Amino acid sequence: MDVPEDHPGRERAGVCSAHTCGPPGKRVKVILLDTRYHRDPITRDSISGQRYFPNEEGDILGEAQWEWLKRELRTSTAQVHLIGTSIQAVSSQHPWAKCANFP
Repeated sequence: MDVPEDHPGRERAGVCSAHTCGPPGKRVKVILLDTRYHRDPITRDSISGQRYFPNEEGDILGEAQWEWLKRELRTSTAQVHLIGTSIQAVSSQHPWAKCANFP
């Protein structure tokens, strides 16, 4: 994927990344979370094979990625922040993998 050998992302488990673009005062930061690599287990419905049941005690990012996210937001010079996930973030009504499966 043409990521340099000395890129800090190569030292992290998972594939989260952050990218800032635009001139000073008009910056946008896109933060891409890895919501699968560190995710605690969720239970799949054995009957349908599709529905997932929430993990009320679980974590979706893992401690290191939470710290990385906090640091990215605290040190950001962007005026707008967009956060993307590898699973659905907003919807809580469907039965598949989603952020709503975790506290």
